[in-house]
Amino acid sequence: MGATGALCYNRHMSAHASKPVVAVYIRDYLSFSGTFVYRQLLGVADAFRPVVLTSNLLNPEGFPFDPVYCQGKKLAGKVYARVLRAIKRRPNVLTPKQRSFFERVLKDEGVDLIHAHFGNFALDLLPLAKSHRIPMVVTFHGADASNMLRNASYVRNLPELVEYADVITVAHEMAQRLAAIGIKPRRAHVHYIGVPLEDFEFVQRKPLAEKIKAGEPVRFCQVAGFAEKKGHRYT
Repeated sequence: MGATGALCYNRHMSAHASKPVVAVYIRDYLSFSGTFVYRQLLGVADAFRPVVLTSNLLNPEGFPFDPVYCQGKKLAGKVYARVLRAIKRRPNVLTPKQRSFFERVLKDEGVDLIHAHFGNFALDLLPLAKSHRIPMVVTFHGADASNMLRNASYVRNLPELVEYADVITVAHEMAQRLAAIGIKPRRAHVHYIGVPLEDFEFVQRKPLAEKIKAGEPVRFCQVAGFAEKKGHRYT
């Protein structure tokens, strides 16, 4: 399990599936803050057959899924990619080994659609999607539609991406930020990523003022990933 350049979970590839096959690409599968990706993978299983493509396998025990195809970058590949990024003036590129591996997966699995999470990661697979004429969807989640817009190389390559792929932003503000710098997708959608409400049963709480007046303890709950910028220490 987890071997680079191999099927990370044992499975026989099938070129003929009864459901449309969607290749879900995320560079790291999967950080513990990526639960929304995992919920989507499981949630669409009735209508589609998702397969995961990734460059770095993380926490497979926490997010078990089948199949996950993983091809990372070794030292020589990282050097090659760095040189190629400079030549092509692109923020992200696949190594030749990665390109060959993912191309084979797309063909053998008979992929009908590529869904890439995060705009910067989508640039990895954009050349493959275009060369094989596979429709593509990219979801912008946060930094890829905010802080990264200060990266000139990233912004320079976004028009090609949004011209080819359908674009989803998880908030109107992200769509506005892209539009503000001239990134105007041909097909754009705002789609909120919610949570399964049945997992969070409503409990009637005592009003905060009453708790304070009665000298009862006040508990705070912060819903956020465990990243420093979320400010948990200040909560």
